[in-house]
Amino acid sequence: TRTGRVMEAGLESSSIPATSSKVRPDRSVSSFLKSIPLFHNLKEKQFQTLQNNLTRVTFKNDQVILTQDTPGDTFYLIENGQVRIYVFDDKKNPDDEEKRAAGYGELANELKAGDYFGDRALLTGAPRSATVV
Repeated sequence: TRTGRVMEAGLESSSIPATSSKVRPDRSVSSFLKSIPLFHNLKEKQFQTLQNNLTRVTFKNDQVILTQDTPGDTFYLIENGQVRIYVFDDKKNPDDEEKRAAGYGELANELKAGDYFGDRALLTGAPRSATVV
């Protein structure tokens, strides 16, 4: 089974069953974060706060990381591996209860190391807009 690692930052620790550990800020973490355009304009104190609040989480291949329409209090940065983004559209599949229950829908995107997800729900308080595997 392949695995991938993400770093999460959020209001609470994730309740997803996965292997996790607190991230120790070092040069490699700092370099990784500085390579992400989203963080280019952070002041040093903001950047340090971000680094100090990261948890490294390892997910197995095909493990659901977050599910569409659930509350979102965590933001994820892909450190290595890749994820698939699925969006279920009730208008296209109104009677597909199996897909709806599983949270899967149409493949909308694939993300790789250096990409991030979960930001919209964290910033707006809206439910998750997709399922990420």
